Amino acid sequence: MLKELLGTIFFKQRRWTVQEVQDLIRNGKLGEALEAVENLHSVTKDKDLHQQCLQAEISFKLGHDDEAETGFRSALKQAPGFPNAHYGLSLLLMIRGDVNAAIEHAQFAKLQNPNDARFLSHLGLCYVTAGNFPSADEPLSKAVRINSDDKSAWNNLGLVFLAKGNPNEALNCFQRALHIDEDYISAQQNFNQLKSDIEKSGAIILPSAPKASTPEEGDTTLVPWWAEWSKVLQSLELQQNNLALHKAEDICAQWPDSADVFIRTAALYHELGDTQGSVDLLAAFLLTHPNESHALAALGSAYLGLSEYKLAEEQLLRVVASGLEDAKVFSDLAKALSSQELHVEAVFYRRKAVSIEPTFMHKAHLASSLVSACQYVEAVAIFDELLVEQPDSRRVFLLSYAAALAYLGNLEMALSLMNEALAIQPEDAAIHMQRAQINLILENYKQGWIDYGYRALAYTKQYRVLPFSKWQGQDLSGKTIVVLAEQGLGDQIMFASCLPDLLSLGPHKVIVEAISRVAKTLARSFPECEFIASSQGKGMGWAKSLIDIDYFVPLADLPKYFRNDTVDFPRKSYLLPDNARVAYWRQRLEAAGPRPWIGVSWRGGLQATRQVVRSLQIEEFLGIGRNLNATWVNLQYGDVGGDLLKADELGVKVFHWPEAISDLDEFAALVSLLDCVVTVCNTTVHYAGALGRRVIVLAPSVPEWRYGLNFTHMPWYSDVEVLRQAKHNDWSGPVHAASCELRSSFGKINDIYVKY
Repeated sequence: MLKELLGTIFFKQRRWTVQEVQDLIRNGKLGEALEAVENLHSVTKDKDLHQQCLQAEISFKLGHDDEAETGFRSALKQAPGFPNAHYGLSLLLMIRGDVNAAIEHAQFAKLQNPNDARFLSHLGLCYVTAGNFPSADEPLSKAVRINSDDKSAWNNLGLVFLAKGNPNEALNCFQRALHIDEDYISAQQNFNQLKSDIEKSGAIILPSAPKASTPEEGDTTLVPWWAEWSKVLQSLELQQNNLALHKAEDICAQWPDSADVFIRTAALYHELGDTQGSVDLLAAFLLTHPNESHALAALGSAYLGLSEYKLAEEQLLRVVASGLEDAKVFSDLAKALSSQELHVEAVFYRRKAVSIEPTFMHKAHLASSLVSACQYVEAVAIFDELLVEQPDSRRVFLLSYAAALAYLGNLEMALSLMNEALAIQPEDAAIHMQRAQINLILENYKQGWIDYGYRALAYTKQYRVLPFSKWQGQDLSGKTIVVLAEQGLGDQIMFASCLPDLLSLGPHKVIVEAISRVAKTLARSFPECEFIASSQGKGMGWAKSLIDIDYFVPLADLPKYFRNDTVDFPRKSYLLPDNARVAYWRQRLEAAGPRPWIGVSWRGGLQATRQVVRSLQIEEFLGIGRNLNATWVNLQYGDVGGDLLKADELGVKVFHWPEAISDLDEFAALVSLLDCVVTVCNTTVHYAGALGRRVIVLAPSVPEWRYGLNFTHMPWYSDVEVLRQAKHNDWSGPVHAASCELRSSFGKINDIYVKY
């Protein structure tokens, strides 16, 4: 370190940051960038990887694509999750026309560094190129907030606004791009074409400058700072944005106790693309005015703009506690909560917003929140009311409306709405995913799996990708393929039933990543595969050991190739427990009580995955055992202490062994011995079904697609019966049916039980 410091002082040796080199590349100074890459600061984290990626990006800019690809892939071989390398690979894939693969790598890079403006801008470009304008909106909007000088992001955001039917905002974006570079050809063409189209249509729409709000009521001459603020407006009209900001900051300095001035200046920061500046300014004001509710509300809104939902919630709750009744505050708070998947809480504040301002949008947001909270009947009633009010505006809530209809059983109408939506936005991943679930529950498997392929782009939080070619049904003879883990524990078990089909294609090797909790059991069950246990995180460190890989495939892609008809399901067990642990648990069960041994589980999912309609109260669930002598075994995960006490009070002893819940290999051994499992829709279904146990599933009237709408037994397993509610939220039918089946099978004590 001392040697480097002395070299810098005495020999003027310039040291560079990664960001500085990236700026050189962005500005076309490739020669300087190439020299700067060799002189990155020695303390740069992952210096070697950054150097490889920067050199590869320079090669890409120079048109040396093969050299660039070698550099990016070399970095990924050393660090398979390195985001800059995935970004670079996406650049290459994009110009080669493989847009879907480019999106996948760009999305993965963005998830690793969600505030990197380059990643956001490029991801937006990928989506725009694919025609998926709704998905492009969020990354491009965030990109220009972080880097307001990104002309490409502004231009592409203009295309998004144009697709949304907002030509005024589109013109503004094109103009912003031209303000950065007046010779930017794409923006010039877009601006001129749109302006010509508007003139031909006879509309009068002009591009707008960034706004700086004016007092809503009263005489502006009575506002002491208004004369100065009018100068801010004049600067904005002349597109002198930096000057406008300087003037606004000066006004803040002159009136340091005026919340209104700070709020307006913060809004101007946001409008000019610097939302972090809004946060910093408002936070500074609140240091000396900690209880100023309007400033707190503005800070909460600014945090929303940065996707800092927990911080937004904290500020907005302080506003609510102050007693301020404001529809926007309630709406912002609801958004912050729903973004954290706290949908029931969000509904509460949506209702308060509607009570103050019963506008179309507030009611539409309330209805959508009700859908997320599984309150479908009320949601549909509001949507129907909105359709009467503004029949041409239903595209605003089409997805939520279709979801509510589907979960109330009106699947054909929901499917029709999805097809209508896709006619408008044919590449919208969220619409494809929703249509996938409808087709799959209706057993239209072929079309369902095609749409299901959009899941990575619709639900991106856990999305990952490997730096190999993605398998799309090619010949696997003699090839090596990696199966990438995805989704939850139950789905990993269910989709693993396709591994024998993959092996039947004759690959040289099948390497399967599995989350650590299930890897041990799966490895025992499929010895022909090589399993790698992982945390299923984005670091992808486990992939460093992979060599000579031909393809990778996400686990849930496999059914697209092997499960296109009901006859394609083998309907047999495939999960194998540990024999030694089976012997141990047989002793525990025999000591617990006589057969039948029946496993029970009564709660499923999280709030975000419809827990409220997938779960029963323990008192209601225990109706399954009415007039039946059995040894009951708890299979329910989570906190069950209170429920087991209630069961005791009702005279039902439920044996609970926590070690068999926390360790899923122990869980498999225990479940393999049970005579029957009665459960709601959760992971227990898949473990017990894959082990070949008899399972009775209590399901909502319209369950998740895995449980179907019409079949009596799940096709994925050998003996999993599905008992669905006759009507929404009425568990009496499934509980009674399960009770009858248990009494019929186990009502008389005998020695004829299925034994492992």
